[in-house]
Amino acid sequence: FKTGQINGDLLIYHVLLTLKPYYAKPYEIVVDLTHVGPSNRFKTDFLSKWFVVFPGFAYENVAAVYVYNCNTWVREYTKYHERLLTALKGSKRLQFIDSPAKLAEHIEPDQQKLPAATLTLEEDLKVFHNALKLAHKDTKVSIKVGSTAVQVTSAERTRVLGQPVFLNDVYYASEIEEICLVDESQFTLTMANQGTPLTFMHQECDAIVQSIIHIRTRWELSQPDSIPQHTKIRPKDVPGTLLNIALLNLGSSDPSLR
Repeated sequence: FKTGQINGDLLIYHVLLTLKPYYAKPYEIVVDLTHVGPSNRFKTDFLSKWFVVFPGFAYENVAAVYVYNCNTWVREYTKYHERLLTALKGSKRLQFIDSPAKLAEHIEPDQQKLPAATLTLEEDLKVFHNALKLAHKDTKVSIKVGSTAVQVTSAERTRVLGQPVFLNDVYYASEIEEICLVDESQFTLTMANQGTPLTFMHQECDAIVQSIIHIRTRWELSQPDSIPQHTKIRPKDVPGTLLNIALLNLGSSDPSLR
């Protein structure tokens, strides 16, 4: 779901039709939140509409809802809409799942239907435990570098809808604008659409940075030559200033300066 790209009412209608054959008997739902962020949030009025249009017996027959890969953004979103989501708070039918193995305890792998983009995140992982994410409140995390993304998983559970949950934030290679090794124990990640760089501490910072640079470079090389990938040049950047000087000097009468 992308806000502004998909008609919300049509989405609700599609879900109603999809679930209709199962209303009369117990059924389970898997909600994959791996790729959820600001671009696919439900606005407040649309979120409340979901609770209005569904028939009561459809809720009664939901045996369980498995929420896979909850992230930091989802936690903040549920806090913001706490009043609307009060009925879900602490529900025993709502279960947060943080790995395919745990989901397999409830649903057979061939019945899970998780997207390929979600499953590939668990392949070829380099895992760095005991890292620290620095912010206004420092948090212990694990950093997992896969073939296409970096995952930052909280080491301690936090409350989401009244339940203790491990948060897993996914940052794709295509979203990484800059990786900077600050010193031997600290590095920063600058992400597209995020104003403030993410800062981490770990004893193996150099190894983590090299792993991230590797997947970023591999992603760049996989892009078509016709679509060059360049870091945005801002006026305050040195390249931006040099470009400005060069453009101004193009009109000079001195051929050497030109």
